[in-house]
Amino acid sequence: MESRLAVREKIIADDILDVVGLCCPMPLALTMERIKEMKNGEILEVLLDDEDAVFDIPKWCKKDGHRFMRLEKEGEIYNLYIKKGGYNEFARAADRG
Repeated sequence: MESRLAVREKIIADDILDVVGLCCPMPLALTMERIKEMKNGEILEVLLDDEDAVFDIPKWCKKDGHRFMRLEKEGEIYNLYIKKGGYNEFARAADRG
C-alpha cells in the first residue's frame, strides 16, 4: 500500500500584525483596521495569544467577506492567515457542504 503524506503549502503573507499580549477586543479591532489598509487578494498573518480572538477573528472574516485561510499554533502563539476579500459564493457553498 502506498503511503500518502499531506504536504501543507507555506502561506506567504503580504503583511504581519503582531498582537501578542493584547486581549479581546484589541486583536480583532487591530486586525480589522489593518485589513482595511490592504488590497483585495493580499494576505495578512496575525500573531496572537488571546484564545477568544482565535474564535472571533474567523467569524468576523466570514461575516465581512474575507477568507480565513489557516490557523497554526507554535507554542503559546497562534498564527492566523487571512486573505482580504477572498470569501466568495464558492467558499460559502463549500462551508455549507
